[in-house]
Amino acid sequence: MNNTEMQLNPVLRIRIADQYGKTVAIPVNQQAKWLAEIAQTKTLTPHAIKVARQMGFMVEYVQPVLPEEFA
Repeated sequence: MNNTEMQLNPVLRIRIADQYGKTVAIPVNQQAKWLAEIAQTKTLTPHAIKVARQMGFMVEYVQPVLPEEFA
């Protein structure tokens, strides 16, 4: 791996969704997925997001894109 491949994008892209009546933060980009993997979860907890911010990550919330037939 060279230095370009190892650079980490400091932005976590997260989509907020409702699953079975519970609000969850779903990781969208690779960095957010890696954080969830480290936390051994499929979604990110508020605590994990808070710690990521303290580590210098920026959090970007992404809206789901509706397929044309639903728009």
